[in-house]
Amino acid sequence: DALAQRLMVPGARVRAVALESTVGGGSLPGEVLPSWGLAIERGSATGSGSAGAIAMALRTGEPGVIARVAGGRVLLDLRTIDPAADDRLGRAAAAALARFASDAGSAPDGGDPDGASDPGSDPGSDPSSP
Repeated sequence: DALAQRLMVPGARVRAVALESTVGGGSLPGEVLPSWGLAIERGSATGSGSAGAIAMALRTGEPGVIARVAGGRVLLDLRTIDPAADDRLGRAAAAALARFASDAGSAPDGGDPDGASDPGSDPGSDPSSP
């Protein structure tokens, strides 16, 4: 919750959520572990900006933050993040979200600056949704 509070920027809603993390690829297909993470959703200030655009802003920041998009939300799974790295993660994510909110406001449609939809978005249900 403390990390979610630090990421509150205009144009985005951030909250702590329970997640399920996929374990391995070929070695344990379909196996999941319970986890906690952050869900980032666009707020009213970002208009039609997509979750994919928020994820892109996170990936292209310095340092890059890798997230997944599911159910129209950006999910940061914190299972493998050392708590000692929370400050660095918080600064990187807050800078990316601020950059996204700024870019979204300058896009011609008020949303995704490159006009892309949610690349990689999972159209199915999100297991972390209540």
